[in-house]
Amino acid sequence: MYVQPFPEGAGKWGVSSGGGRRPLWRSDGKELFYLEGETLMAASVTTTPNFSAGQAKRLFESSELGRDNGFDVSADGQRFVVVETVKEPDPPTIRVVQNWYEEFRARDADK
Repeated sequence: MYVQPFPEGAGKWGVSSGGGRRPLWRSDGKELFYLEGETLMAASVTTTPNFSAGQAKRLFESSELGRDNGFDVSADGQRFVVVETVKEPDPPTIRVVQNWYEEFRARDADK
């Protein structure tokens, strides 16, 4: 994954060697978060006088991240929200037991 000036500007700087997707900046611009497979990564960055990125670190893994579900980061970069796919619950089951009273009557008769 690379960073380059927007809308125009010279330069292109690598942030990750293993690729990355869905980048998000921390609100103060000091850290860049991105997905690498099912892993949320973070790289500290500086922008002045020139851009530079520190070694990326693994924060946590979630199979939900691998499904390209959304995520967001708090302004301070300390908390994350991950959209989780909710499995449909199993349909309710109704069991009908016939002659259940006879079952108890037979047990009482054996005593």
